[in-house]
Amino acid sequence: MKDSRKKYPGYYKVKPVLVKEMWCIAHKGKSRGFSYRLGVHFPNEHEIIYVDYGRVVLRLNGTELYINPGECIFIPGGAAHSFFGDNGAPFDYLNIMFSGRLPESLFGRTLTMNMRCIELMEKLKQESCHEAPYFQEIMTSVLTELISRLLRQVELSIPEKFPEFTTNHQRHCSDIVNRALKIIADEYSKPLNIRQLSRAAGIGGSRLRQLFKIETGESFTTILHKQRMVAAKHLINEKSFSLEEISSAVGYRYPSFFFKIFKRITGMTPKEFSRSLGEPTVKE
Repeated sequence: MKDSRKKYPGYYKVKPVLVKEMWCIAHKGKSRGFSYRLGVHFPNEHEIIYVDYGRVVLRLNGTELYINPGECIFIPGGAAHSFFGDNGAPFDYLNIMFSGRLPESLFGRTLTMNMRCIELMEKLKQESCHEAPYFQEIMTSVLTELISRLLRQVELSIPEKFPEFTTNHQRHCSDIVNRALKIIADEYSKPLNIRQLSRAAGIGGSRLRQLFKIETGESFTTILHKQRMVAAKHLINEKSFSLEEISSAVGYRYPSFFFKIFKRITGMTPKEFSRSLGEPTVKE
């Protein structure tokens, strides 16, 4: 007999896919010099590491990644990994083990958590500590929402290159400046400061600041914000994402700060910019 419920608007067939099981939820503080030795889980046992204090260096299948406070990373089942505090410094992290079917795009990359995702992490901590009635059901649903929101963030369709940005920053006389601009263009959505940029570009931070000012007429911070605003305008133009999702996707943890920078750079609020493109406007 045919299921008549399927003909009704808003019919959803719910089947656990992203999270089927979860275990080993622990919030841990590690002292100076701590190092987690090489570990490998079973193929279907995935892991999330979320850092809320300090900076973690993760070695994942031979690649070294840095996880800053407010960032997380998904480690796929079967992946060889180890981690420790940057320069041996102490750190705090939340560790979650789970099984489920996730897109490959989510694994092996650092993800900046927006305020809603941080709230969900805090909810996971609280439920795992108190174990009130139905805490397992709540934790499973919270983890599913967290993963879903991070997938939205990963899958936002931002093009690799922005003509507006490259046109405004034509090739300069210094290879160092061009190298630094390329890094900003590639990494703008991640937490990026002048120290990290200068190290990647192979020059001292003070000297790089000087070269930016001399050769572009702008500071590192201004260039970074402008690159992010180009990406934000592209996403607003698509009219498929909320402002909170866009804020997080282009590198801002707090939407209020994103709104402030957007107004400063473009002269309009995100909503005003969206209206200037025609209806419908950007999502709340």
